[in-house]
Amino acid sequence: MKNLCSPGRAQGVLAMLVLTAGLVKPGFAPAAVLFGDDRELLTIQNQMSFRSWRVTDNDTNQARTVRQASNRLLSSFTLGPSADLVFYGSAAVSQDRAASVAELDGLGDAKLKGFVHAWQRRLILSAGVNLPTGQTALEENEIRAAAAVAPHVFGFRMKNYGGGFDLDLGAAVGFDAKENVTVGGGASFLLRGEYDLDQVSQYKPGSEIALTAGADVRTDRSRTTLDAVVRVFMTDQIDGTDSFEEGTQFEFNLVTSFQGATWGVDLGVKDIVKLDNELLTVTSPGEDNRVSNGNNLWLSATPRYQPNEDFAILFPFDLIAVNQSQQQNTSAWAAGFGLGLEGRLTPVAIIQARVAKLTGGSENDVVDISGWDGVISLRWQY
Repeated sequence: MKNLCSPGRAQGVLAMLVLTAGLVKPGFAPAAVLFGDDRELLTIQNQMSFRSWRVTDNDTNQARTVRQASNRLLSSFTLGPSADLVFYGSAAVSQDRAASVAELDGLGDAKLKGFVHAWQRRLILSAGVNLPTGQTALEENEIRAAAAVAPHVFGFRMKNYGGGFDLDLGAAVGFDAKENVTVGGGASFLLRGEYDLDQVSQYKPGSEIALTAGADVRTDRSRTTLDAVVRVFMTDQIDGTDSFEEGTQFEFNLVTSFQGATWGVDLGVKDIVKLDNELLTVTSPGEDNRVSNGNNLWLSATPRYQPNEDFAILFPFDLIAVNQSQQQNTSAWAAGFGLGLEGRLTPVAIIQARVAKLTGGSENDVVDISGWDGVISLRWQY
């Protein structure tokens, strides 16, 4: 029996390699381009979500609420036997509700990426652009709202509202090591464009090089994908002056799924290890110019009961543990557990709805966090 929203048999390791190298940022990829003869002509997935956290400082007993409503759209189009096109867009309303309310709302940047298959589908060449449809040069209240949703432990789906015009070039190659086992590797180069950092300054992010290796193992009832990514960043500039050097990033991903007669499970593990950042504009003698980056660990498990091919009950659970870093003032953890339903509305349309209770805290219990999360996802496959 097939998971309702699972990709086709031929959605292999090469697609994961190319996407993790460029189109999709760290986190579990929402979709990938299909490889093989069973690619859908058109796939559209729209995800609407609302996440809210109540953050309580146990020392002062003061509390604030951080929340975000977001919408994400991912579409893939088969242009012919050897070409695909992927489009990604997002929008969100973010709020930091304390003594006063700070809000940031609007579109994020759109991403467009094309893929060309060659060498009997063992090679993929890709080219993509980041279209600056989002917001930059934020005002003071908007900066506060953006900072509130930035910590990784909160798990908000849209942390970046805008950037410049970016160009992304990539290539991936793979082959079957043996029956049902595919291995491969890829590389990409991301040239980032300049944009307004605030009302007066211009920001030029450093370019990025990513190298990826992975493997995909399939059986009649299970599938496991393992990949590793290394990201190397060039120097950032503000108003033409070197200002910041981001540390090299190492990512390790394991995603596996199993489907029995009526019960199945999806499991995911992701670990990000990042070397220290370096500030290049030290203003005071003796000032520390190193910014540490702790590693981030994600665990995800979704058991499901699927009595038939058109309906499933989901029991999602996820956990994140984040060490102290530039985005995270202290080590912290967060977990979510809930219930979901997935059903086929028509032969080409699938709906999924989930709700989860959220809980967490910081190192030494200085801060407690609690909240809830709701998601409705619609997927069309033609």
